[in-house]
Parts: sequence; C-alpha cells; structure tokens
Amino acid sequence: GAINFFNGLDWQTGENLMRLDDQPYQAPDGFYSTDAFTDYAIEFLEQSKPDNSSGQSNTPFFLYLAHNAPHFPLHAPAEDIAKYKGRYRVGWDAIRQQRFAKLRELGVIDETWRFSARDPKVEPWEAMTVSEIEFLEPMMEVYAAMVDRLDQNIGRLVDHLKRTGQFDNTLILFFSDNGACPYQRLNTPDVLPGGIESDIAYDARWANMCNTPLRLYKQYAHHGGTLTPMIAHWPDGIRARGEFRSFPSHLVDVMPTVVELSGAQYPSERGGQKIQAMEGVSLLPAFAEADGPRDRPMFWEFSGNHAVRDGQWKLVAERGREWELYDLSNDRSETENLVTRHPDRVALLQQSYDAWARRVGGKTHASCKKTKPSTQSQLFDLEQILAQR
Repeated sequence: GAINFFNGLDWQTGENLMRLDDQPYQAPDGFYSTDAFTDYAIEFLEQSKPDNSSGQSNTPFFLYLAHNAPHFPLHAPAEDIAKYKGRYRVGWDAIRQQRFAKLRELGVIDETWRFSARDPKVEPWEAMTVSEIEFLEPMMEVYAAMVDRLDQNIGRLVDHLKRTGQFDNTLILFFSDNGACPYQRLNTPDVLPGGIESDIAYDARWANMCNTPLRLYKQYAHHGGTLTPMIAHWPDGIRARGEFRSFPSHLVDVMPTVVELSGAQYPSERGGQKIQAMEGVSLLPAFAEADGPRDRPMFWEFSGNHAVRDGQWKLVAERGREWELYDLSNDRSETENLVTRHPDRVALLQQSYDAWARRVGGKTHASCKKTKPSTQSQLFDLEQILAQR
C-alpha cells in the first residue's frame, strides 16, 4: 500500500512489511515498487505461457495486479519527473478548463457532465505568490511522473502477453480504486518531492484539478471520490473497438463477471458457514451490447460517507450531514441538489440504502449522521510552511 516506493518500508512505522510467498522481502538496490510489482506479475505469467504449437496457452490464469502508484508519498524516478518540469505552471484553474474541454472533445463526457465550481476553500491560481507556486508545483510534476511510470509498466505487461501469444484471449480490466486524494502530508518540508528521503503528498488544491469536472474527493461517496473510468480489453471476446459504454457499474461487478466468464460456480457456503449471494452483476452484456439499464441499485459506505444509486437517481451524504439528491441523467457532476423537490424518492432510496447497510454490515444513514466530520487536513498552511523555510 502506502510504502516508500524506493525501499518498500511502511509509510507510518518505517518497518519492512513487504512479503514474498509469506516471507519478508528485502528491497534490493535500484528497487522502485511500480517496476518491481510488474516484474513479479510477468514472472507469474511465465507460469502460464503457451505450451502447444498453436501459441495459445492451455493454462488459464487470474492475475490481480494492484500497483500502489500513484498513492502517496510522491516518489518517482528522476528521468520521469524531468518530462513534466513546467507543465503545471499555468495552474489548476486553467488546467481544469483545458481538461474539461478535452474530455468533451474525446467523447468521454457529454453535456450531462457540468463543470463544477472550484472547491470554495481552494484559492484562484492567480492569487498564489511565487513562493507558494514554487512549493506546490513540484508535487504535481512528481505525481504525473508516477502515472507515467505506471503507464510504462502496463505497456511491459501487455508486451509480454503479446510475445507469448496470450494477448488476444486475455481479458484485461484496468481501473483505479478512487478519486484524487486531498489529504495533505508534509513530513519533510525542506526536501523536494520525488526522492527516497521525501515524504510529501499534495492537498486539495491539486486534487480538485485532478478530479475535473467532479466534486469532492477520495473517501467521499460523491463522484469525486468514487467515479473512475475502466478500460476493458479482450480482442477475442469483445467485438467493439474503441467504444464508450456508460453502463452503470461497480467494483462488486468484477466477481460475477469473472464467475460467468470462467464458468465457475459461486459457493453458497464455506467451512459450514453460509455465504451471502454476490451483490454485483456481470459486465459481459455491456461488452457485447450498447448501454442498458441496471437491474439493481449500487451502494457505497466508507467512514460514514455513503450513497445509493438507482437508475438515474443518486442519494448521497457526507458523514455527519443530511442527504443530497442528484438526477444523473442531466447532472453527472452532482452540482444541483434536488433533495427538497423529491421527498418521496428520498424516502424510498434511504429505505433501500438502510436495508443494504444492515445486510452487509455497513453503517445506516442514522449512524452515519452521528459520525463526526473528518479532522484530516485538506490544505497546507502555506503561510506557516513558507515562514519556516
């Protein structure tokens, strides 16, 4: 998880918690976790390389590759950081506008995605001083380098599948776990971000830009925290090429997709204990057809932030706060709260959410309302930091 990318040590304690086959793993010289995780993924794939004259493998495999990039701390190889020097000098306001326009141009979003306002606690870029920019700008350069290095390593994995004749018949699902993180971290204020000695993470200023055009952040159940894109690639199994699907889907859909694809049977019990039925739905129909309706709601709850989406409607609340209601058919960015206009719909969706929470062990809405707001800082105190430098 959140380790030092260059030595693998735990971000909080400095302990070596890394394991390989349940044994302590000592990071060697030249270690960088994004590269190392890919090295071992490819080693695993070597075990299922083609074993017949057709070039196709008879050994099915399932690989779950969870790169920790670009989680904090901000660490990246110097050669990758150099590519992004000066790229963020125009600031978060201009880049938000540029990204919104690019997303529309590419067809990733349409008119239902409204351009949300800048987070009200974030200053306009034009109000930042030279010293503040010099402090904040390198963080985004390193973050971009971390994503770049991740992209390089996905390429390495794809190249291996191609060389071994497994690429066309391998389903690849690529996605992120959450939206941008606003929780600032600064344990080494006098060290530039990027190297092994640095322990820094950017704050809400850059996170708000990274989530364009959405609101809020990681940990929240709003789209800025939960909505990420996914790429599905499988030449032998997906006829569509380079097409967009907006079929509403959730992490819980991965299990039923894999179960259906593999022809497996999901167990009803384990060790004599009954197992709950799968919560998700298979994504295979979405691979084969255009967008269609989802036959069941989706639910979220993390640390008291919670939501339910059913069709075009999403009911969502921050921890310790009241419900908000959004019509996603024309407001994907959750900018217009309709909670007072549709009280009956709010009541039905809350009933659905609370029933789910009780079923799976999540917090009900009443319990979430009693949860105190987070005390994690989302903004650097720039005045104090710069005064100490």
